[in-house]
Amino acid sequence: MGLTGEFLRHVLVCTAVLHASGSPPSYSVTLQAPTAPVRAGSEVRVRATTTNTFDHEIRFAKGFGEEEFDFEIEVRDEKGQVPPLTQPYSELKEHPASRRGSYSTYVLEPGKSFDTDLVVTKLYKITQPGKYTVTVTRGQRPMWQLLGNDREKNSVKSNTIAITVTQ
Repeated sequence: MGLTGEFLRHVLVCTAVLHASGSPPSYSVTLQAPTAPVRAGSEVRVRATTTNTFDHEIRFAKGFGEEEFDFEIEVRDEKGQVPPLTQPYSELKEHPASRRGSYSTYVLEPGKSFDTDLVVTKLYKITQPGKYTVTVTRGQRPMWQLLGNDREKNSVKSNTIAITVTQ
């Protein structure tokens, strides 16, 4: 086996060890709701704070704009129903492999946090008054890139917040 073959074997062994460990991600995601009710049909924005709870740095992929697609955002009305999806989000749900974008690596030091403002109405049509709940899931890579078991093992779910939408 040449140098290239030996290197590839080493990379594959290291990758297998990392996946076999199955340890949960060592970061948390906390949502903050808007401080006041939101008018039906207007922009609904929430803040997600990602905190490194580990003893060493963690690297995240962060998109350039449309950070909403880096998360999996779940919205439900007071009856437990999901509001209609916007066209871009519906297309992404149907064809996750079609999403392309540029990303940078963001290094998060131990105990540090970063905030991401998420415009929920880029994904959901929230046009009816009522109470809604919002929860997000975040991976170190964008959620649409994580499939199957990777999604559960390599992502963290936030707290659930309530949003009131008025006429």
